[in-house]
Amino acid sequence: MFYISVEMSVPHDDRAVEFHDLQDFIRDWWGDEQDVTDRGSCEAMAASLADRLATPYLIQTVLSVSVGEDGENWATWRP
Repeated sequence: MFYISVEMSVPHDDRAVEFHDLQDFIRDWWGDEQDVTDRGSCEAMAASLADRLATPYLIQTVLSVSVGEDGENWATWRP
């Protein structure tokens, strides 16, 4: 089982990205389990998601992307 964590800055009380919208974005990127097993290591998946999150309005707020397997052995991407 894989876990994903995205850390974003929220510099004011009117955040630029709603958390439920971010979850939907990640679910769309994630796809089905077969797609995930073909993506490579946790490091590769974290970098891939970070690339997808690098849209003009998200790039300034993403601080890290982490992918873990079975609740341990996390890999973290940071800009």
